[in-house]
Amino acid sequence: MTNKLRMSFAWSFASRYLVISLNFVSVIVLARLLTPEEIGIFSIAVALLAIGQVIRDFGISDYIILEKDLTKSKLASAFTISLSICYSLVALFYFLKGPIASYYGRPEIEDVISLLLINFLLIPFGTLTLSVLKREMQFQKLMLVEVSSTVVNCTVSISLAYLGFSYMSLGWAAISGTATTIALLIFFRPAIIPWLPGFRSIPAVISFGWKMSWSYIANHLTRSAPEIIVGKAIDAQAVALLGKGLATTSMFTDLVYQGMLQVIQPYFAQIKHSDGDLKGVFFYSTTALTAVAWPFFSFFILMSDEVVLFLFGDQWTASAPLLQLASLAAMIYFSITLTERILVTQGKTGKVAQLHTFYLIITIILLIITAQISLYAVAAAFVAEKAIRAIILYRELGKCMSVTLADFKPMFVQSGGVTLLCIATIVAIQFSGITATWNEFWSLLLTGICFVAAWLGGLYLFRHPLHTEVTNIVLTVKQRILKQAAS
Repeated sequence: MTNKLRMSFAWSFASRYLVISLNFVSVIVLARLLTPEEIGIFSIAVALLAIGQVIRDFGISDYIILEKDLTKSKLASAFTISLSICYSLVALFYFLKGPIASYYGRPEIEDVISLLLINFLLIPFGTLTLSVLKREMQFQKLMLVEVSSTVVNCTVSISLAYLGFSYMSLGWAAISGTATTIALLIFFRPAIIPWLPGFRSIPAVISFGWKMSWSYIANHLTRSAPEIIVGKAIDAQAVALLGKGLATTSMFTDLVYQGMLQVIQPYFAQIKHSDGDLKGVFFYSTTALTAVAWPFFSFFILMSDEVVLFLFGDQWTASAPLLQLASLAAMIYFSITLTERILVTQGKTGKVAQLHTFYLIITIILLIITAQISLYAVAAAFVAEKAIRAIILYRELGKCMSVTLADFKPMFVQSGGVTLLCIATIVAIQFSGITATWNEFWSLLLTGICFVAAWLGGLYLFRHPLHTEVTNIVLTVKQRILKQAAS
C-alpha cells in the first residue's frame, strides 16, 4: 500500500469517526430538548424525501469518478442533469407536500418538507466539486468539508431547539449544513469545474447514470422490504425486533465499510485508468476487508446475548438470535461485496442494475415465504439471499477478471485463520466460566480485550497483509510521541 493511499484511508476514517461522534453528542442533547413527537414529525418528512435523495445523484458522482477522459464539457453536461433532476424533484415534492401532510394528518409535515426542499436547490452546486475531489483522492479537503458541515448542523440544531424552534430546528440545521458544504466546495473548486451547464455529453452521462440510479433505487427497496413485509405478515413488534438485529450489524458499515469504500472506488478507477493490476488490488482489498469483517461479526454471533443486553436492555433479548443470523449473512456479504465495485469500474453498470433487480425480486419472494413461518425464518432468509448473491457475484467476477476459487485461497487462509483464532479465544473464555456471573458490560469488556489481542496476534501469526499496516500505524504514532517528548 502506498503512502498516499494510507493517508487517504487515514483522512477518510478520521472524518467518518469525527462526524459519527459529533452526531452522537447531538442526538443525546436533542433528545433532551425535543419531544419524541417533534423528532417523529421531522423523521417522517426525511423518510418521505429519502427516495428523492436516492434519485437525485443519478449516478453522476460515480460517472465523474470513473470516467477516464474527464473533460469540462462532460462535467458541464453532468451539471445540467443534476440541476434538472434536483429541480424536478423540488417541483414534484412541492405539489405533493399538501396531500402527504393530509394523509398523515399532520400539517407540520408540509412545513418541514418545504424547508428541506431548499437542500435540493443547493446540492447541484456542490456535486461536481465533491465528486472531483473524491476522484483525485483529496480526502484531507473532504474531511474539512464534512466535519465543518456537521459542526454547523449540530450547532444550529441544538441552538434552535433550545430557543424553541421545535422540529423546524432540525430542518434549518440541515439547510445550514448543506450551505456550509457548498461554500467550502466552491472554495476548493478545481479549475476543471464549469460554472455553466452544458449539453454536448448529456447522452453519455444519461446512459451511465440511469443504470446506476436504478441500482441504488433497487438497493434502497431491498433494504426497506423487510420492514414492509414483516410489518404486514407478522406485527410491529416483529419489525422492531428485526430492526434491532439489522441495526446492530449495520454498525460495521457505518464504522468501517463506508470509510473504506469512499477510498476504494476512486482507487479502483485510478488503477483501471493506468492499466494497473486491478485483480491484485481487488484481492488485497477483499483480504483486508474480511480480516476485519469476519472477526467482527463472529464476535456478534458468539456474544449476541451480551451485546443485545448492553445496547438495548433485557426487553430486547428475543432479537439475539436474529442478530446471530444477520451477522452470518453479513459475513457472507462482505466476502464478495467489492465485486460490484469492480463491475462498475469495468463499465458493467448495466449488469449491476440487472443484479440489483434480481436481488430485489429474490428478497421479496424469500421474505413473503418465510414471513408465513416465523421471524427467525425471515432472518434465515437474509443468509440465503446473501449466499445466492455471493454465488452470482463470484461468477461475474470470473467472467470479467478470469478469477477462480484458487485465487481466494490466500484470503480464506489468512483472514479465515485470524477469525478462527478470535473465535477460539471467545469460546475458551465462555467455557472457562470466568464471566458467567458478570454483568454484560464487564463480560463484553474482558472478552473484547482478549478478542482484540487475539486479532492482532492472528494478523502476525498468519502473515496477514493488514499486519504490515498495523505495524506502520504503531511505528508512526511512536515516532510522533517521541518527537513531541523530545521537543
